[in-house]
Amino acid sequence: MVNKVSEFPGEVSVLALGPLTNVALAIKRDPSFASKVNKIVVLGGAFFVAGNVNPAAEANEQMSLWLALT
Repeated sequence: MVNKVSEFPGEVSVLALGPLTNVALAIKRDPSFASKVNKIVVLGGAFFVAGNVNPAAEANEQMSLWLALT
C-alpha cells in the first residue's frame, strides 16, 4: 500500500473494511503516507442501531481503538 501511494501520490484512495492496523502500519512506515493518499474511506461504526461489541462500538472500530490513541 505504501509503495503504490508513493508511486501515485494524490491518486490512490484507501478503502478500509476492517481494523485500521494496516493503515496505522503504513503511517508508521512512511509518516507522509496520509498526505499522499487521495482519501481514506472507513467502513465502521454503528448508527441508529446498537454496536456489536458494546452499545456504541462496532467490532472493527473497537479493535482499532488503540491505533486512534497513538
